[in-house]
Amino acid sequence: MNIAFVDLSELQYRIDALDDAPLGGSQSAMLLVARELARAGARVCVIGMNLEHGAAWGGVTGYNVRQATSREVDGVDAVVSVNFVPRKESLKRMFPRGRPRVIHWHKNDVLSPYGERFAQREFTAHLDHIVFCSHFQASGFLGQGGLSADRVTVIPNPVAPCYVGLIPPEEPILALKDPDLLIYASSPNRGLEGLLKIVYPELRKSRPRLQLEAYSGFYLDQGAGFQYKGQDLTAHYQSLVQQSAALPGVTCHPGVPKPALAQRFRRAAMLCYPTIYRETSCHVALEAMAAGCMVSATTVGALPETTAGYGYLTPAAQESFDPTNFIKNTLRALEERDRQPQETERSLRAAVEHVNRSHAPAVIGKLWREFLETEIRRGGRGAQREAGAKGARGPLPSGRPA
Repeated sequence: MNIAFVDLSELQYRIDALDDAPLGGSQSAMLLVARELARAGARVCVIGMNLEHGAAWGGVTGYNVRQATSREVDGVDAVVSVNFVPRKESLKRMFPRGRPRVIHWHKNDVLSPYGERFAQREFTAHLDHIVFCSHFQASGFLGQGGLSADRVTVIPNPVAPCYVGLIPPEEPILALKDPDLLIYASSPNRGLEGLLKIVYPELRKSRPRLQLEAYSGFYLDQGAGFQYKGQDLTAHYQSLVQQSAALPGVTCHPGVPKPALAQRFRRAAMLCYPTIYRETSCHVALEAMAAGCMVSATTVGALPETTAGYGYLTPAAQESFDPTNFIKNTLRALEERDRQPQETERSLRAAVEHVNRSHAPAVIGKLWREFLETEIRRGGRGAQREAGAKGARGPLPSGRPA
């Protein structure tokens, strides 16, 4: 089995970034699945906008889209595009010797500006299958029309290996924790401002010993643009993080590698996540649960599905959120932990086991391998090879799709 992942995002990362550098959620999931497929014997490459050409990691080869040639990706059985749908014409230039099975792995919400294009049947007509990361996300896209259910599959996101077994079965969870340490680890447009300006100061009034560690620097360091209703809020978030140093007990950190962040989660008592962003899956919630953290979040997007009954969720919608209720629910959860530590210990243990059982890389990798094997058999790639395409060596098409 020969698989090519295509990532046309502008994020800067290395093919081995999971081990010692910060990484975004989509790229983390892609590299984890790629490595698991390689471990199972597949030939795997990742074609990206800013990858070092020819670099390899865990059996996966990285190609820079501006340097890669069709010969280097010859023989691909299935191409998996991540978030950005490649044009049909681009795929023909990329794989001139024969059409591989075309799978699109979408991570964004149907309400994103790009999501509405999936309602146009011609936009996805050249795709053989679409993979979503939650049933919440899939139902949104199916509900707007343009896609049929037989072309859609849901495969959950994996957590990084450093989170699997992070809390051994014999190790008491609450004994590991600083009971007053809260943590936030996501892009700044997913609740960081409300946390710093409203939620955390109010929580401190009731529990003055609370501290907060915020890990949001990776996205700001990358220069990612944060748009809201046509306004660029990137500089605003950068200023917010800089000013937060004046808040008592708050430390804001630059992006850190996942193994380092896992150790901070292992120490923290709670993920405090007052988001109104419609996430299609929530890596940070899975990571917190794997590390034995309580999760105080909202019911927005796929958070109820991701937390699987183990979170403390405040009812909210994208345009309707009362921080007062979030504050009350967060304090209530901390008070219940103090009052009923044994029950909390059991609940946290169950959450750890759930993530290890359902989101370990080996588990998700197996789901992807079985899915891709089925798709390749359906495609009959060998029968689709085009005559007269021998010897094509031109560079692959670069740039984001329209």
